[in-house]
Parts: sequence; C-alpha cells; structure tokens
Amino acid sequence: MTTKAYSFRTSAGTIRIPKIKKQMPKLAPVKAIKLPAVKPATAEEMMLRTVVLVVTINGIGNHRKVDPGILNLNDEDVDMNWLNTTKKLFKADALDKIQSIGNKAKAFVLSRASTHTYIKPGVYLLAKAFQTEVNDKLKEFDAEMKPYIEQLANGLEEHKAEAKQRLGPLYDESQYPTADYLRNAFRLTWRYLYIDSAEGLTKELAEEERKKTVAFWNETRNNIQQLLRAEFMEKLNSFIERLTPDEQGKTKKLRDGSITKFQDFCTTFSPRDCTNDAATRILVEQAQALLKDADGEGIQDNDQWRAHMKHGFETIKTILDPLIVNRPHRAIQLED
Repeated sequence: MTTKAYSFRTSAGTIRIPKIKKQMPKLAPVKAIKLPAVKPATAEEMMLRTVVLVVTINGIGNHRKVDPGILNLNDEDVDMNWLNTTKKLFKADALDKIQSIGNKAKAFVLSRASTHTYIKPGVYLLAKAFQTEVNDKLKEFDAEMKPYIEQLANGLEEHKAEAKQRLGPLYDESQYPTADYLRNAFRLTWRYLYIDSAEGLTKELAEEERKKTVAFWNETRNNIQQLLRAEFMEKLNSFIERLTPDEQGKTKKLRDGSITKFQDFCTTFSPRDCTNDAATRILVEQAQALLKDADGEGIQDNDQWRAHMKHGFETIKTILDPLIVNRPHRAIQLED
C-alpha cells in the first residue's frame, strides 16, 4: 500500500496529513481467450428481448439568420453566397441548463439502448430489462428540467433587454417568444411502442407481413452486433491510450469517471445485446475483470498495475478487431 502526504499551512506551522491509497488488488495473469461458436438469436428472440422507446425533447431555437448585407462587407472581396450569418437571441444560464439536462437524458438512454445510436432521431431499441430504470431516470430528468424552464420564462424581459443592448440594430422584438410560450415549448416526453404490422390483416397478408418482419430483424442483427462491438472497441482504445505514457515517458491521468463509465458499459452489455453475441460477451467479461477494484489514482501511481491492465486490454483488442467488419451509421433503417 502506498501513501502520499498532503501539506497544509496554518498559523501553528505546516501540517502534513498522509492520504492512504487503495491497495492494488491481486493481479491474475492474463489467460488465453477462446471464443465459442454461437448460434445467433432469431428474429423472434430479438423482438421478445426489446421494446421501441420514443423520446422527444422539445425546445426553441436560439439563433436567427442575419442578412450578410447589413455587415457592410465589400462584395468584391467577399462572395456573399459563401456566408451563413446568424445571431443569438439571448444568453441565459437557465437555457444552458435545460439543454444540458436534455443532452444528459439522451446520453443515458443511449447507454441503455441495444445500440449506441438510434433507429431514427429520438427512437431507440431498448432492452426490456431496462424499462423501469430508464422510465424512472427520465422522470428525474423531467423534474430537474422544470425549475429552469420557469426561471427562463420569468427572466425573459431581462434577457431581452440585454439582447437589445448587445445586438444593437440587429435586435428584432418580433423574433422573441412570450413567457407562456417558453413554458410550453420546453418539455421532455417519452412513450413505448408496441408494433404489430399484421394486426387486422387477412391470413394471407398477415403471413406476408410476418415474413417481412423476420427478414427485417435478420438484416439488422448484424448492424446491432457491429455497433456494440465498435462501442466496445472505442472504450478499449481510449483506455489503452490513457495507459500509454506520452512521448516524454510521463504517465497520463486516468479519471475515476472514465473507469466508472467503462464498468457501466461492461455491466449493461449483456442485457443490451439482443443478438446473443457470446463471443463479444466473453471479451467484455474479461475487460470487466481487469476493471474490478480499479481506481484512477491507484493505477496512475503503480507501474505494475498500469502495465497489467494495458496488456490485458491490448489482448482483448487483438481478438475483438477481426470481429468488427464494418460500422453502420444507424442500427436500423426504417422506410420514410
């Protein structure tokens, strides 16, 4: 166990208080990893494990276009067709908070969705195991957002006065909403969808729709699998980079928050994986074992611990790399 002293100056002199760091866990050797041959999940199994979640975050745009001609630029020096000039309507801390909470809500849903992307903007494929957790968390985000919406509406006239002063001739009163409009414009809503494309159809058409649904899920299985693998690879690459000294040989800082996020990914991988990707699951379990009892400060101050983790992650990466064939931009393509 290692310690590091912290010094504090007082009227009585300098006081040194040792900080006791976490003891390095016993490091098990990195063993050879054998991947099994696994039968992929069927379309029916994938549908039973997931639900479609629609999340909507409404708000207002805080920028408006400005005619470049008002800037008195020389047409001979500047091609006006290449300019896209905008102005900000107002600057408000409450608006920044609302947008931050909305971003946190989307990031959380993505961390629980079966793919680290969306079907369409705001539409996610969610493992049924996370329904209650996600629903409760979205309620928390909604409750957190409401006081800032009220704060923004109550301070509207003050924000408009500042904008009028800052924007000068570019200020346009008609572009600003009312306080009541602001209160109704911002909202976080979500709902779960049950989709049955064959409901109400004749027996023959219902069978045709069933075949289409099976074909659809079979086609998207690989996309979902590849996206989860690519997300795993991103986290491995990030950790390997942080565990590698810089050009001067200096140790890089590894934050506890980064470790927690990686641990969360490992914990939630199995329910998020609706494709029965047992090969990647085994690699994720190996990474989870390496992260057990890890803390950023302890790893940074221990060369043996850092080298052990780096070797383990590099071993996993070598095996994962050939499993990633391509990375689609979206997991599921729906007809518009």
